[in-house]
Amino acid sequence: MPDPVGPGSTGKFPEGKLRDDDEGEIRVALTAIDGKIIIDFGKPVKWIGLGPTDAILLGENLVKRGKAML
Repeated sequence: MPDPVGPGSTGKFPEGKLRDDDEGEIRVALTAIDGKIIIDFGKPVKWIGLGPTDAILLGENLVKRGKAML
């Protein structure tokens, strides 16, 4: 199965399945529209699990986008 280009499910479980309802890896897109930061998951999402590095990267990207809007 080819990798998707934009946000949404990839169908992969790069770190294994965390829970029974784990749907696998998801790509997200961060954008800014009308003074708001938009996190586009490409599909409805109930929860996400992030390792320390990914959590830090998401936080840094949110801070970067927020500061750019000030």
